[in-house]
Amino acid sequence: MLGDIRRDVAVVRERFPDVPILVDECDPAVGTIYGVYDNPNFIVCNTTYYPTILCALADELLRDGEIERFTTWAFYFEGKRWFEGNRTLVTNENVELPVVDGFRMLERLGDRRVEASADKVGVLAGDRGVIVYHHVDAWWEEGTTQVTLRCVGAGSGVRVWRLGDSHARWREMGSPECPSAEQVAALRAASGLQPGETVRGEGGRLTHRLDVRAHEAVLCEVLP
Repeated sequence: MLGDIRRDVAVVRERFPDVPILVDECDPAVGTIYGVYDNPNFIVCNTTYYPTILCALADELLRDGEIERFTTWAFYFEGKRWFEGNRTLVTNENVELPVVDGFRMLERLGDRRVEASADKVGVLAGDRGVIVYHHVDAWWEEGTTQVTLRCVGAGSGVRVWRLGDSHARWREMGSPECPSAEQVAALRAASGLQPGETVRGEGGRLTHRLDVRAHEAVLCEVLP
């Protein structure tokens, strides 16, 4: 994807050096009508793997400085099974998939890129927050990485948010084919950004330790 985008940008820039560039259908999950019943690897569309690879993609695109915006092109398919694994933002009953939270996190970074660096994990920083993401290519990989977050100019502190994971909650239920109303409510509660701790700083500086699992993204949103 990155190779194609960069080649296309170079072609555009040869003739139009100043026009804004938007990348449409910028989706790392290439399945559209296909899902887990066609190939088990499409489980990544259901899990927190998808938002972490989205963060990794955004990190590369924004670092180049050529791309102003990129969009997703997702679908809603009727008559499908729960967590079918298509390229969608929701599964049945409009239960959100974790990728929606990935977009929410990126939106909450703000409009201005801020310098950030990390080892062991990836990091995206803006004037309103920081995303620490742990993307691993193999979706079956497990493990946790301990990260020490050091921020300068963090206002009065940060509020920590983690990805929702309706698919993991569904698996905990035994993967019901027809969830009850109570189970649907629980799946909805498991989706959406999940609030974590509030960390206070001093003089705009803070140090905080985070445990970041493989295929997890953590947003540290700057408090006013």
